[in-house]
Amino acid sequence: ESVAQDQDIESLTLFTAQGEVLRARGSLSPELFARKTGVTAPEVVRLGERIAVVSPVVSLEGPRGTLVLQLSLQRVVADGREVQRNAALAGLLALILGAAGASWIARSLSRRLRAVADVAEAVAAGDLDQRPVDVGQSRDEIGSMAAAFNAMLSQIRELVTQIRRSAHEEQARLEGQ
Repeated sequence: ESVAQDQDIESLTLFTAQGEVLRARGSLSPELFARKTGVTAPEVVRLGERIAVVSPVVSLEGPRGTLVLQLSLQRVVADGREVQRNAALAGLLALILGAAGASWIARSLSRRLRAVADVAEAVAAGDLDQRPVDVGQSRDEIGSMAAAFNAMLSQIRELVTQIRRSAHEEQARLEGQ
């Protein structure tokens, strides 16, 4: 009765030592009838999407018969396909999320580098009145580069201011002479 409850068991046949069917449930595949006698050790036979276990029934008095249990692998194969499908979907989702994250990081880096480049181009063209590059809370290499650029811009402004002051003092001295 418990075998009848298991949907994966297609057939169960118990043969006598002479090869006669003693008890059967379900229909046994014809290829397995040849193995009903002379079995000395359990063996597993693969039959497409089925598997069969052929095992001798032995008692203290000697061989008593053969038990043939035929199992369906359809549910196992279907579960395997579902696992593969779920793994493929999880992989695709991970790939999409990874690409989105990489794109977001690339845009952020690009924006920050563009801000430094814009200020650097304006300073190179002689416009020293540029606002410093916004470093924010950035502690990475681009943030360090922006902080160093801001320090350099501050030093250039101080040097230009000092040169103008010196030039103004020199002009006043020359006018006085």
